[in-house]
Amino acid sequence: MIYYFESLFRVGGIKITFANGSSYTLGTVTSETSSIELNDSVIERLEVWGNGAVDEALFTLSDGRQLRVGERYARNYRDYAVDGHYIAGLYLASDEPSLAGQAAGIAVSYHMLDEKK
Repeated sequence: MIYYFESLFRVGGIKITFANGSSYTLGTVTSETSSIELNDSVIERLEVWGNGAVDEALFTLSDGRQLRVGERYARNYRDYAVDGHYIAGLYLASDEPSLAGQAAGIAVSYHMLDEKK
């Protein structure tokens, strides 16, 4: 399950909980959350909008479902997707004090789709 923490309608952090119950949290935890169960699907694409910070993030899963968090204020756009691959790793940081908990750093890593299982 993926939980996203929002801060004033912007992305603040993420918590990923695995099937075995283990989890990790990146960024800033807030009381405003969105979540989605992966249900054996994988993240194929992550689209992000923001000017020096993450205003909105849109996850697209292999089964077609989407999770949108935050609110789009900026036109600057990044698309994290590689044909024939899925997003296997995610890094998110909210370490810039002037952003009051809003995430500023984001990166992903990929695996080939046939390596999924």
